[in-house]
Amino acid sequence: MEVTRERLEHAVNYVAGVMVRLDLPQLAPILDRLQTELAKFEAGEDPIGRARRILAASDNKAKRAA
Repeated sequence: MEVTRERLEHAVNYVAGVMVRLDLPQLAPILDRLQTELAKFEAGEDPIGRARRILAASDNKAKRAA
């Protein structure tokens, strides 16, 4: 199974949700590791691609808020 940015983002969101819903702070090391891996993955992106992704995420948030 290939590690992708999307899979890492999904895993971060999933673990964060479980932590909050079930009040499980002991999952913090897993969340930290996933966020570290996501940051490493994003650091390897080309700058223009990263900027496009940031803008797309910002547009999606604005659309959801409207």
